[in-house]
Amino acid sequence: MFEMRVEPEEQQLLPFYGMTVCLVMKDGSQKVGRLTACRSGRVILNGSDNDDAGSAVFRKRESRRKNHPRARKPKESPAAAKPEVPGGDDFDIAPFGPGPQYTMPPPETVPLQAVESVLIL
Repeated sequence: MFEMRVEPEEQQLLPFYGMTVCLVMKDGSQKVGRLTACRSGRVILNGSDNDDAGSAVFRKRESRRKNHPRARKPKESPAAAKPEVPGGDDFDIAPFGPGPQYTMPPPETVPLQAVESVLIL
């Protein structure tokens, strides 16, 4: 398999947004993910599509109701969550379709100073 090695600079990475990359870190570790954005000295992997539009920083929103506990719904019993199957329970049917679905890893922000090189996969 052929890979392209690119220097970790914002202008160099611009054409590769949306592609799968491997970040080779200076400590020898590697991080693999979809290149979403590169700005302000940071590389964003596995972000959403609007991350490259100019949103600057990921921040958790503070709750306005700090001293008010949330009301919790009562838990349902496991028997109530299982749907009724017409014809009895003696014939179990598995869902059709491809195997387990691939889930994207969470977004990750990596400083460019810690990256030695970027491999385009």
